[in-house]
Amino acid sequence: MTQASLPAFGRLARRGARFATPALLLALAAPALGQEPVSEEALREQLQTRDAVIIELQRRLEQLERRLESEGVLEEVAPIEPVEPVVTPRPQEGLEVDELAAERALERTLVETGALLLPAGQAEVTPSVSFLHRDQRLPFAFAGAVLEERVKRDEFQFGIGLNVGLPFDAQLELGLPYDVVRRDVTIRSVGQPVDNQDDWGSGIGDLSVGLAKTLFRESEGWRPDLILRGTWDTNTGERTDSGVALGGGFNTLRGQLVALKRQDPLAFVGAFAYSYTFEDDDFKPGQQFSLSLGANLALSPETSLSATLNQTWTDEFEVDGRSISGSDRLAASFDFGGSTIIAPRTLLRVVTSIGLTDDAADYGLRASIGYRFNLPVF
Repeated sequence: MTQASLPAFGRLARRGARFATPALLLALAAPALGQEPVSEEALREQLQTRDAVIIELQRRLEQLERRLESEGVLEEVAPIEPVEPVVTPRPQEGLEVDELAAERALERTLVETGALLLPAGQAEVTPSVSFLHRDQRLPFAFAGAVLEERVKRDEFQFGIGLNVGLPFDAQLELGLPYDVVRRDVTIRSVGQPVDNQDDWGSGIGDLSVGLAKTLFRESEGWRPDLILRGTWDTNTGERTDSGVALGGGFNTLRGQLVALKRQDPLAFVGAFAYSYTFEDDDFKPGQQFSLSLGANLALSPETSLSATLNQTWTDEFEVDGRSISGSDRLAASFDFGGSTIIAPRTLLRVVTSIGLTDDAADYGLRASIGYRFNLPVF
């Protein structure tokens, strides 16, 4: 029998006495539960009985300790290691995010905006609707008088896009819009309207076909994800309808380079694009240079926010090979939007746009719903 075992057993015995105390109190108080309140005298008697039982238990434990020590059968009691409680995560109420193909709202948003590509074998279809409002005042001289032409345009666009993930970190991209435009032209002289014309036009927009390829993957250092994209906007769209310009009907080639850098929960995106439009019917729209910088913030797996600054410079257009002076434009806008997963594989995205220059739309709104699915051919 070792000397270290005696204190250990004594501690165990005293622990047993302490643990027995609450149990005894519950046993004594159990008959009183649900009955009339116990008097002070009765409670005092119960406490005295409790103390007597505790003293008797301690005496018996000491006798048992001495007997086991004399018989040499007492073994050293190893201290009880504390056990870390196992916390079961509480299931989050609401929508459960599908684990299929990076189903977080942030990743889905980056795919829709072109900063990430779909894995091979997956596709995403995205119907969308957008609205832009433009209000411009243009002074001009006529018959010795200075007049003002106010042009208001409400542009509605209903579109559908399809992205298909291909092998070798590539992606096929298709898009087809349908445009509806309301144009209201008012000519004023000294603040009074002289003439007003309100027209509507609509038609299918240009079918676009694109191919994107991931050039580099993000590293732990400074290097971001880098995506190269080429798009052909065909001339399948309508140029005008009922005298209202719709903006389609030209063959345009566009190249874009997109960089993505992650610092979870943030994702920074920068993009540069160049567009060249081919001449048709002696009219050639100007070439375009576009630059955008944005940040995306994941608020939760189901929700993310985005903010983007866009700027597009358009060169002067040409008529019969001659550049029209003053026809160049600089359009800048600030976009702020949010995305949320409303069902498995389904992302709702809403973006508002505010124009920052005279050549940009005054404000706009776009809503889209992207649905992702697997292709059976992969």
